[in-house]
Amino acid sequence: MAQQKFYQKATVQVAIATAIGLIIAALISESLPLVFKIPELTAQITELQQENLEKNLEIQRLETLLTPFKTLALQRYTGTDTEVLSKLASRVQEIETMVYTLQTYSDVAKMDITGNPGIVGTPPISLTTPISRKLSGVFTDENGQKIFTCNEDALQKYRKVIEEFPRFPFAYYMLAVCYNRAKNEDWKPLAKEAISIF
Repeated sequence: MAQQKFYQKATVQVAIATAIGLIIAALISESLPLVFKIPELTAQITELQQENLEKNLEIQRLETLLTPFKTLALQRYTGTDTEVLSKLASRVQEIETMVYTLQTYSDVAKMDITGNPGIVGTPPISLTTPISRKLSGVFTDENGQKIFTCNEDALQKYRKVIEEFPRFPFAYYMLAVCYNRAKNEDWKPLAKEAISIF
């Protein structure tokens, strides 16, 4: 009987030891892959830290570039940093539009309805432009005023000038007036384009 208790006790102890061994083996098998992944995770952490550093440096560079604009915006406008920068950005956009308009239309802005520069030459000096040469023959002179004609030859010349010099508003204007006189509804978009250029 004593021997039987000994075997029971020993069996229980073996079972407990086996269970503990299995639990330890399971824990090791679960954590062992993590041990092998540590170098990989360390490399990923290092890579992420490097990316973070680069992004922080880029943010600092951009903030340095933005500083003069913030200063200017804060001097001219009121509100939060975001609001004053937005107002400054709007103003810069307006200025860019004006500069573009000046650059785009400065050449034709100096011309009169005949396509000649505002400077009038006296004979034998005559100043012409490619536009004025294309419009040659479409004007009559009545009491010192230039009157444009609406015959088929003139209409073709106006169309040609619009095609080659789309920023010259007078060609749109003259063609619109001629179409209006002829009751042609196509005069409206031409008039709108002339107005938008003016």
